[in-house]
Amino acid sequence: MSLEIRFEHDFGKIPVFLDRLKARAVLRSVKRSLNRTIEGVRTQANVQVRQERKLKASEINQNYFRVDRARSYSLQGMEALLSVSTKPIPLLPFVLGSQEPAIQKGIAIRERKPLRAEIQPGRRQQLPHAFIARVRSKQVFRRKDPGRSPLMKQSIPPLTTLFQRKEFLSPLERYARERYGKEFSSNFNFELSKWGIS
Repeated sequence: MSLEIRFEHDFGKIPVFLDRLKARAVLRSVKRSLNRTIEGVRTQANVQVRQERKLKASEINQNYFRVDRARSYSLQGMEALLSVSTKPIPLLPFVLGSQEPAIQKGIAIRERKPLRAEIQPGRRQQLPHAFIARVRSKQVFRRKDPGRSPLMKQSIPPLTTLFQRKEFLSPLERYARERYGKEFSSNFNFELSKWGIS
């Protein structure tokens, strides 16, 4: 899933005598404004995610967000994108206390200490029948049924489920529109000032 900011410009509205100069100023301004806006959108989205998921800001940016900056040399198709990972999020980072696999062999399941997790900030919960084990890497598992049934890796839905909610996405869209308008106005005036045009 991606959040996309796209800009289109009508060059027919630019006076002929300033066509080339202003076209260059528009191109540079659009590119710089898109890139600054998408970085701001990522920061804002990171803040909103951390209000609903107990994840570190650096972890979100590194593992679940990707920014594709505007790089085109033409306004045609110029865009900046924030891509959000569609992969489920492993449960291990949310586990409270030690995240090392516990040696529980020979201890009855009902007597084992249940794992506890904090997925949403301030809301702690128990994970019945869940345990940490190392299978290629440390993960939280539980068995599908009592006994020796296959292990099931535990995870939570991807961050894209948050972005699908209108109350989550609307503030980001509003922020992007407002930020882009301010950025473009500032950058365009700066480009013209380099040529002595106000």
